[in-house]
Amino acid sequence: MSIIAHRPPVPAGVGRNVLAQDRHARAEIDLAHCTSCRATLVHQIRTDPAYRRLGYARALLTVARIRGRDHTWSTMATAHTTQP
Repeated sequence: MSIIAHRPPVPAGVGRNVLAQDRHARAEIDLAHCTSCRATLVHQIRTDPAYRRLGYARALLTVARIRGRDHTWSTMATAHTTQP
């Protein structure tokens, strides 16, 4: 099992941390770290249904909080949509 960090393409843009097992993503967290204002915004956390309730999202959030330990933290609300 490994955690892979994908940096955002622009400063304070949205990056992604992925928890992978056997080269397959099992959980992901999208977030933006702003180093100048020391704020982090969690956009979304996703876990494959077969791997929920195993602490994968918690592990990703812990890694993100360590990286931004001196930041203020916030989340954003998203509307759930269903696709046909």
